[in-house]
Amino acid sequence: MRYEEHRPSPALSAAVDCYWSLEGSGDGSVQPILPDGHCEAVFHLADPPQRLLSGGTAARQPRGLWIGQMESSVLLQPGPRLRVFGIRFRPAGAWMLTGWHQAETTGHILPLDDVWGAQLGELLGNARGTAERIAVADRFLPARLRKPVPAMVEAALRQPRLRVEEIARQAGCSRRQLERLFQAQVGLSPKSWTRIRRMQHSLHLRRLHPGWNWARIAAEAGYFDQAHMNSDYLSLAGAPPARLVESLPGMGEHLARPDR
Repeated sequence: MRYEEHRPSPALSAAVDCYWSLEGSGDGSVQPILPDGHCEAVFHLADPPQRLLSGGTAARQPRGLWIGQMESSVLLQPGPRLRVFGIRFRPAGAWMLTGWHQAETTGHILPLDDVWGAQLGELLGNARGTAERIAVADRFLPARLRKPVPAMVEAALRQPRLRVEEIARQAGCSRRQLERLFQAQVGLSPKSWTRIRRMQHSLHLRRLHPGWNWARIAAEAGYFDQAHMNSDYLSLAGAPPARLVESLPGMGEHLARPDR
């Protein structure tokens, strides 16, 4: 399975984290896709996956998807042929490109046509190779950019370990005002976003230091203790850390977003 990331044009750097592509073969196994603090637009150019729903039912996904912020993992069963192109937005980038109140899409996966119509999906589907798809996105997205993210939201994103009250004090607003603005533009509360990024950071530490035990990873990632980390993992990923890591090889491993 081949996974690659590509930088957007400078005009999009404030809104788009990266473009990514994934190619390979699915083996039919169910893959957990973890929350990572980002919204994404995803295009399946070969066989779309099935999403496993509660009650054991499955739903075939559209070729073009808009994935809102997630607060728990999603279970996908890849098709036999994987050829995927994705646009990963910065935490407030989806708001910059749509103007939508992002909390309204949190926990939802929408057909991409509901966001920008059919044009982008058609252009990407007709492009020949990843380089052409990047060029398509680089041409399509800048005209949809709106106002920049307010400084107080940027401050909360840059300093996730700083208390919300302190960021609000520095910005000259109330905690409630900051939380409302953050939810509108990021789709999560500052506390939920910080929990997700802390989990992703702990996964990053696990990859960098496979010899570390989970107690050390918990301390280095900023958890109170290992029990605190286990509780967050169960809430966000549906499994404790060791079991989750065992389930990630394949598509889920590439789409679990470790920190950079």
